Amino acid sequence: MEHRIKNLFAVASSMVRVSARSATSPSGLATAVCAQLNALASAHALTLARPIADDSVEEPATTLHSLIRTILSPYDGKVDSASCFTLTGPDPRVSGNAITHLALLLYEFATNAAKYGSLSMPSGRIEVECTARADRYTVVWRERGGPAIVAPNAEGFGTTLMEATARQLDADLSRDFGPTGLTVRVTLSADRLSD
Repeated sequence: MEHRIKNLFAVASSMVRVSARSATSPSGLATAVCAQLNALASAHALTLARPIADDSVEEPATTLHSLIRTILSPYDGKVDSASCFTLTGPDPRVSGNAITHLALLLYEFATNAAKYGSLSMPSGRIEVECTARADRYTVVWRERGGPAIVAPNAEGFGTTLMEATARQLDADLSRDFGPTGLTVRVTLSADRLSD
């Protein structure tokens, strides 16, 4: 518990430092950091043990799909009753150590989709495909039905945060700004996901 709390404070401090570099106003900095902290709080809630009837506790059953659903839930059903995303593939358990970093990555994907990508349009959808091969997991985030996108010509805060977070997970991260929408691929070892 002490280690996890220290990690959360380190992540929060890092978010403030990195956000401050690109903030144009104090209120912009506050908005960005609060949104990131709320995403982390939602993800962290998935890692908490829950009391059960006989005064014991139930260990959390946090999975990759649960984390993705938690991050995307604020955007789901805002336009119509249909879900804004589909989620397929294996659903491995995610450890408390990995959940913070994965939550930050997924939060950035969702925020960018809401600002510039598929979630900024009523017809937009996200397809999340999880695959497992040998000792590696891959999460592919595909945006569809959004506006035409162009690869940024400068590295912004979101890109910096995503790359730094991927390094913390020893994950490979790639982005493809294709004609049908952004595709992001994250590949990491099963050990980093469950350790």
